[in-house]
Amino acid sequence: MVKPSFLLSVDCDDWYHNGWIAGRPSCKFNNYKTFQSKYGGEGLRKPVRQIIKIFKRHGISKATFFVQGEIAEEYPDVIELLNDLNFEIASHDLLHFAPVLFSKEELYKNIKKSCSLIRKITKEPPIGYRAPNLMVDDTLFSVLKKLSFTYDSSICPSLPISGHYGNIKYPQYPHMLKNGILEFPITVSPFIPLPAGSAWVLRNIGLWWVKLAIKWQLKKYKVASFFFHPYEVSNLAPYKVPGLPFHVLKGIPMLKKLESLLSYFASRTKLMCYREYIESNF
Repeated sequence: MVKPSFLLSVDCDDWYHNGWIAGRPSCKFNNYKTFQSKYGGEGLRKPVRQIIKIFKRHGISKATFFVQGEIAEEYPDVIELLNDLNFEIASHDLLHFAPVLFSKEELYKNIKKSCSLIRKITKEPPIGYRAPNLMVDDTLFSVLKKLSFTYDSSICPSLPISGHYGNIKYPQYPHMLKNGILEFPITVSPFIPLPAGSAWVLRNIGLWWVKLAIKWQLKKYKVASFFFHPYEVSNLAPYKVPGLPFHVLKGIPMLKKLESLLSYFASRTKLMCYREYIESNF
């Protein structure tokens, strides 16, 4: 019996890459270096190495890491390590700004630079893209086509939540967009389509919800996806930014949930990166 496919990915941004701290051009800390220069912090080296250990414990050798251009520039050693371990390196744009904030020309320039920074390390261009904050529009898809991307994984075909997601008109399974880009949507829950395939949901709603949604998706479409971030498995407490109360369920509690999820599906599915799935199915 052929096992269904579980597409596992990691978005390589840190917890302050959000709309309040460093997720918009108008933010005081509008890039990684300005934040680090003032507050420092753990960065990505330790959490990424911890992720590698987690994967090894569960026999996972295939996953996709969506990397921002500024992260590739700041941590070339980390991206080189991931590439040497045969993990797929895909683009998560240049900075962690929603693509809808930019003109078509600006977006093209940003994503092209992201690809160049990644290619400098991996020696090949990324074929996949995920939009920061999963915010997409037709302009983004036209830019991805122009830059010869093979696939995107940014659409969350769910009901809208706080101005995010809401792309409910799109299918819940891998499909071709009108311009020929292959879209891998984020896993949503059955019956009432709500986001389910991310660690944000795992942290804030629970393991039961994520498992239910992924099991349903696997049964119906033979493929499901899940993604998380390095900071979500870090053992350090969240950094403190004055005036911005911020809490992240992370470290040991989150690690237990993540390992339970991976352990359950590692034996029941074929865990793979997006590139491998495309090579096997398209």
